[in-house]
Formats: sequence, structure tokens, C-alpha cells
Amino acid sequence: MDGSAQDICTWLDANRDKQLTIEKTEQRDVDHIEMQIDDIGLLDYAETADEYLYPMAIILKGAGSIATQDGRTEQLPEESYEIPLSKDFQCEQTENGVAIRTDRAQYTISVH
Repeated sequence: MDGSAQDICTWLDANRDKQLTIEKTEQRDVDHIEMQIDDIGLLDYAETADEYLYPMAIILKGAGSIATQDGRTEQLPEESYEIPLSKDFQCEQTENGVAIRTDRAQYTISVH
């Protein structure tokens, strides 16, 4: 994996229909997402004039739930989860998954 968004999507596609755990850490907030991916999309926002949008985002479609630090568990809204990618994001393959670091958050995705 050379660290491109397409490499992340290829890894996710290879693990489609498997149970995945995504741990998102942003500042002191940690969310745990459990989901089974049905579809993967890569959105390119680079051409938009909206400076608040990240240049790219990985969209994961599938049934799942999100558990927050305060103990609440809810279904994923619209059965989808978005991983926004900053210009200088970094990723690496781990023993059983992928780690992604953006300028705002760290995502650790692993297969059950």
C-alpha cells in the first residue's frame, strides 16, 4: 500500500462483506463503528469552491452501528459512513487492517 486513497478503497473492497471495526479518534473523542460494507465510493471535492470540504472522502455503504464514548449506540445514518481525507493524509497497512491519519482524526480499520 503506497498510501493513496485508491489503495485504501482497494483494501476495503477486498474486505467487502466482512465485519469491520472502525475506531475514529478526534481530539479526546473516540467513536467505535461496526459495519459490514456493501459498497465503497471515493468522492473528489478538489474542484469545488467550498474551502470547508476536504479534497476527498471515502464513502462506505452498509449496515452498521456507532458507539460513542458516552455509551450510546445508534444505527449508522442512511447506512453509510464517511472518512474525509485531507490533502496531506497518511495511511499504512497494519497487521489486520488499515490506519489513516488526517489533520483532524485518526481512523483504525480492522477486520473481525
